[in-house]
Order: sequence, then C-alpha cells, then structure tokens
Amino acid sequence: LLTGGAGGIGVILAKHFGQKYRAHIVLLGRRSLDDVAKSLEEVRPFCSSLVYYAADVCDYASLEAAIPAD
Repeated sequence: LLTGGAGGIGVILAKHFGQKYRAHIVLLGRRSLDDVAKSLEEVRPFCSSLVYYAADVCDYASLEAAIPAD
C-alpha cells in the first residue's frame, strides 16, 4: 500500500516493487482515477496487480467510503 500513490515518488516506488518483486500494488491518493490513469498505465505492466483508490488518508470518512470493506 502506497499513499500519495500516483505522484512522482509513488509511481517510482510502485514501478520498483513491481519490477523487483512482481508485487501486488495498492495505491491511495487524493486525485480522481481519471486524473491518474496515465501514471497507472505506466506502472501496470510491471505489477502482478494494481489497484488505485481515490481518498484522503487524513480523512477517515473519505478512506471508509473509497476502500471496500470485504
């Protein structure tokens, strides 16, 4: 789980973990999925799986609404 996920550092880390470990990556960021789609497509080929949730980590209600309970 990487917070601030679709920003520069998040993309670099996701690529690294994907390339080195074929990791299952979960990114969490405040921007909408439409706003980060290009960055996600850059990372996706390196990962076993990639999921993005749009939520503010400082706002519990936002996290609760964005991330499925199951």
